[in-house]
Amino acid sequence: MLSRRHRRRVLALVAFVLITGLAALPVAHWISSMGGSVPVTYPWHPNITATVFYCNQPASASNAGIANFNSAYDLQWGAHCGKENRYYVAVPYDDHGGIFPDCTPIDNSRVPWNNPALPIQQSELKNRWVEIQRIVGGHTITAYAQVEDVGPSPYKFAQQIDDPDYVFGPRGQNSQTITVKPKNPFGQKAGIDLSPDTAAYLGIHGVGKVAWRFWNSPDAATVPNGPWKKVVTTRPANAWDNCMGENGGGTATSAAS
Repeated sequence: MLSRRHRRRVLALVAFVLITGLAALPVAHWISSMGGSVPVTYPWHPNITATVFYCNQPASASNAGIANFNSAYDLQWGAHCGKENRYYVAVPYDDHGGIFPDCTPIDNSRVPWNNPALPIQQSELKNRWVEIQRIVGGHTITAYAQVEDVGPSPYKFAQQIDDPDYVFGPRGQNSQTITVKPKNPFGQKAGIDLSPDTAAYLGIHGVGKVAWRFWNSPDAATVPNGPWKKVVTTRPANAWDNCMGENGGGTATSAAS
């Protein structure tokens, strides 16, 4: 429970954000920066089309010719993924590196938990947990998974893929629902890609409708128990755009149809 002094600080901060118009991010983000004792709840993305992709998926017409032997975050994803969490997703925002070809640093101020002091090579989205729900026969099925790639999108570069209004919500939004739809023009116009295990748990075979949101904390200990915690991926990002001389071809993305 918050102390009386801490409650006053929270109320003062909320009033300041609302009065000055600085609420570019959910108020919960500003409150959480005061020490983490106030639980953060990130907004839901309702009625989003989800498609299925997988590590080591070969290029084909169904995924816009984009293979998944590496990911936007891991140049050796194909070699690593067999020992990592089988419950993973891709969302359309790449938060690390510079934007090819002029190496403009990516502006991650839209990421609710952004720490601007981090180096651009470090991702704050890779391994982040998301909560995904699907209603089947009047019952809600809930799964949890980690962000391990960028997509869905038929494109290869961050400036084409990134969809911050959809992923994080429009600037100034304080509601607990993000109604912006993904800008992905490919196939089913999906807004999230699910690994085969995640999709199977939710009863999705190829394509389905879900609601999803970022989980409250990056700490796996706070995530409800389930098969998604059998193995937790902790490997940091090791890939970034051509600006750093590593990737040799832009950002690898998922693009399931």
